[in-house]
Amino acid sequence: MTDDELQVNDAPYFARRLTIDAGADERTIKRAYARELKLIDQESDLAGFQDLREAYEAALIWWRHAAAQLDAGAADPFDEIDRAAKELHLRPAAANDGNRIQRQLPAPAAPELDADTLSQEVFAQFQARCAGLDDLHASASWARELQASLADARLIHIPTRQAFEQRIADLLAAGWRPGHHLLFHVAAKRFEWDSDRRRVQSLGMAGYTLHFAIDQRAMHDQQSDHACEQQSQLITRLREATPPTTNELIDLMPVLATVEARFPAWLALIADADTISHWLNLDQAVPSWRRKLRRRDFNIPFWVALVVLLVVLRLISSTIGSNGHGPAAPVTASVDLIQGNHFLGEDEYDKAILSYDRALSQDPDNAAAYAGRAMALVFLGEKKRALADLEKLESLAPLNPLLFRSRGMLAQDEMRFQDAVVAYTRSLELDPDNVFTIMRRGQVHAKADDLDNALRDADRVLALAPDSALAHWLRADVFRARKDVAAAKAEADAVLHARDKRGDYAYRIAANVYQEIGDLPNALASMDKAVAASPVANNYLQRSRLRPPADEAARRADIEAALKLEPDSAWGLRLLVSADLQAKQWDAVIQNASRAMAQPSMKDRRQFLTMSRGIGYAKRAEMKKAAADFTSARLAAKTYQDLNELCCAMAVHDVALPTALAICNASLEQDPTAWHTLDSKAFTLMRMKRYREALATYDAAVGDGRANAVPLYGRGVVKHRLGDEIGAQRDMKAALAIRPDTDVHFAHMGVVP
Repeated sequence: MTDDELQVNDAPYFARRLTIDAGADERTIKRAYARELKLIDQESDLAGFQDLREAYEAALIWWRHAAAQLDAGAADPFDEIDRAAKELHLRPAAANDGNRIQRQLPAPAAPELDADTLSQEVFAQFQARCAGLDDLHASASWARELQASLADARLIHIPTRQAFEQRIADLLAAGWRPGHHLLFHVAAKRFEWDSDRRRVQSLGMAGYTLHFAIDQRAMHDQQSDHACEQQSQLITRLREATPPTTNELIDLMPVLATVEARFPAWLALIADADTISHWLNLDQAVPSWRRKLRRRDFNIPFWVALVVLLVVLRLISSTIGSNGHGPAAPVTASVDLIQGNHFLGEDEYDKAILSYDRALSQDPDNAAAYAGRAMALVFLGEKKRALADLEKLESLAPLNPLLFRSRGMLAQDEMRFQDAVVAYTRSLELDPDNVFTIMRRGQVHAKADDLDNALRDADRVLALAPDSALAHWLRADVFRARKDVAAAKAEADAVLHARDKRGDYAYRIAANVYQEIGDLPNALASMDKAVAASPVANNYLQRSRLRPPADEAARRADIEAALKLEPDSAWGLRLLVSADLQAKQWDAVIQNASRAMAQPSMKDRRQFLTMSRGIGYAKRAEMKKAAADFTSARLAAKTYQDLNELCCAMAVHDVALPTALAICNASLEQDPTAWHTLDSKAFTLMRMKRYREALATYDAAVGDGRANAVPLYGRGVVKHRLGDEIGAQRDMKAALAIRPDTDVHFAHMGVVP
C-alpha cells in the first residue's frame, strides 16, 4: 500500500457504512452522506436513517480531530481521537503502532454559509413553491413540498435541519393561513412532534404553542363522534370566504364557544383569527327575536304529542310506585343520585360511580348523574371516560356548572392554567358562591404566578367559609412567594385556631404550611396532633418525612407503623427505601427496593425504586448491576420531574455523576426553567468540582428573587469554594433565614462550606 492509504486490518464502521476510505476529507464525507441519504426512505426506515446519521457524524469527528492534531504538530494524534470517540459513545478507531493514517492535510475548505442562512434559503423556496400549489387543500401537496425541502442537500447538517424545522414551527405558530391546518398535520408527523414532546418544546415559544395544540387536537379526537363532526363542520365553515347567514350564526356560535374554550391553541392554528372575530361581531348584531324564532322552528304538533306522552308516562310511573307494585324509575334514580352525591362528598369515588351508574340505568338522560359521575372520574384520573360523560352532559344541560368545573379540573391536572381559569370562571358565572371552584381557581392563579388574583380568590373563600384551612394554605403560599414569612406563619396559626378543625385535616394543612416556611418544630408538633386525632397510615408517613435526619429511629417507627396498617402502601414502601438510603444501609436498600418492586401497588412507581437499588449496587461496587438499574430507571422516566428525581438521587448519593448530569440535561430539555432541576444540576456539578459551571447554574436556579433556601445555600457553598467569602455568607444567611435547617440538610449529604 502507498503512504496515503489506510494501514489497518479493519476499516472503521463509519467508513464501511459510507463506502469511503478512512482517510477521506470532509468534502468526500459529505458527498458520500448525500449519496447514501437518497437511498433511504426516512419515514419508513427510521433506524437506517439514524445509523447513517451516526456514521456521518462519526466520520466528521474522526476527520476533524485528526486534522486538528496533525495541524498542531502532534506526533501521535490518534490516541486523542480514540478518547474523543469513546466520550461520544462511538467505536474507537482501529489503530496501533505502525498502523496509522498517513496523509497530507486537505486544503482549507471554502467557508460555508451558516445554518441560519442556509435554512432561510430552503425555507423561502418552500414558501414560494407552496404559494403556487394547485390545491392548497390537499394534504399530499404539503407533504410533497415539505419532503422536497427536507431532501435538499443544504439541510444535510443537523443545525441547518433544526433551523429549518424551527422556521416551520414559527410559521405555524404565527397563526392560520390557507392550507396551514394541513401543514400542521404533515409537519407533526414528519418531525415526530406527536411522539417526541421534548423535540417540540425545544422549539421555543412556537414549540410551546404547538405542544398545547397537539394536546388539544388529541382531546378533540377523544370526544364523541357527534361532537367531533359538529365541530369539524364549524371549522370548515370558518375557512370559507362567504359570510355566515343569521341562522348559521345562531346554530354555530355555541359550537364555536365550546371549541374556543376547550381548544384555543389548536383553533388558532387551524382557523383564521380575523374570521372568528368577524363572526363574533356579526353574532352580537343578531336580534333576540330572530334567536327565539329560530328556536321555535320545529313541528309543533309533534312536540305537543311528545309532551302529552311524557306527562302520561310520568302519571303511570307515579301510580305504579304508589300502588306498591314496584318503585317508579325516576324515584329509584333519585335515590341513587342522592347516594352518589353523598359518596362523592366523602371522596369515595368508586362507590359514587356505582350509584350514578344505577341512576343512569333507570334514567339514561339524568344530567345530574352524568355531572356527578364525570367529577368522580376526574378525581380518579379516568380522563377519557370523564370526557365522554361531559359530552353527554353538555348535550343535556349545557349550562350545568359542573360541566365547566370538571373541565377546569382536567385542564388544571394537565397544567393548562389559562384553560383552567377560563373554565372555572365560566362555572362561577353559573354558580357564583361555590367554594370548591373558587378555591380551585385560586390555586391555578398561584401556579401561574398570578398572586394578586390568587389572594383575591382565597379571601373570597374565607368570606364564604371562614374556617377554610385550604384558603389559609393558599394565602400562605402567596405570602411565601412574596418573601413575607411572618405573614405565611400567621396563616398556619390561623388554621390551628379555627373553630372547625375537621379531625386531623387542619393539623395536616398547618404542618404543610410550617414545613414550607422552614418551621419544622411547629410542623412536627402539628403532625403529632394529626396522628393523635386520626392514627392512619398517611398521617404516620407525613410525620416521618418531617423527622430530622438524626432522628432515624423515630422516622423508621412511623414508617413501620404505617406499613403495619397498610402493608402494600406505595408511599410507605417508598419512604422505607428512602430511609435506608439516608442511613446508608445499602444491603437494606437493595432488599427493600426489590421487595417493593414486586408489589402491584408499585407498578407505576418502580422508577425511583430501580434507581435506589442501582445506588445500593454502586455503593457495593457491583457496577454491572448498578448500570443495568440506572438504564432501566432512565428509560422509565417520561416527564421532566421524573428525570430530575433520578438526577437528584444520584447526585445526593455521589454515584455515576456523569450519568446524573446527562439525566439533568435531559430534564431541562423538557423544561429549561424548572428551578428544582437547575438546583439538581448545579449540585451535581458541585460534586464534580466544576465550580464555575455550578455557580452559573445555581444563579439560574435562584432566579430573580426566588425564595428557595436549597439553591441559595448551595450557591453559597460554591462561592466559598471559589474564594468569594462575602457572597458565600450572604447566600447562606439568606437561605437559613428562609429555612433554618438548610445547613443540616447539606451536612447530611456530606457537604459543608
